Amino acid sequence: MRTFVPEKKMYFFVCLFSSPIFRFEFVIPSLLYFSFITINYIIFMNIYVGNLSYNVRENDLQEAIAEYGQVDSCKLIIDRETRRSKGFAFVEMSDDEAAKKVIAELNGAEFDGRPMVVKEALPKN
Repeated sequence: MRTFVPEKKMYFFVCLFSSPIFRFEFVIPSLLYFSFITINYIIFMNIYVGNLSYNVRENDLQEAIAEYGQVDSCKLIIDRETRRSKGFAFVEMSDDEAAKKVIAELNGAEFDGRPMVVKEALPKN
């Protein structure tokens, strides 16, 4: 009896469209196996984190939230003129359960001497 062993294939990952709420991606097998294209989309939960101290850095915030799950991006909003933090940030997480846990547990929690406001971010209009 002969056992079927699939060949190793090389895949190319291409991000077709990205926004703060979701990303459209597609995977193309290497050119030798260009017989199909699969289209996937990953929905990220965008979390607003406010009332942050002006001394908080992106890395500090990312490490604090990473205890609850994988952080895909963390963006601390900076004032263009003064180059100081505006006191809020946006965090993207691909795992909805972890993101809901972050919102439930960190909303009102003290971070660097101030109580954080943590909630699901509203989409831009």
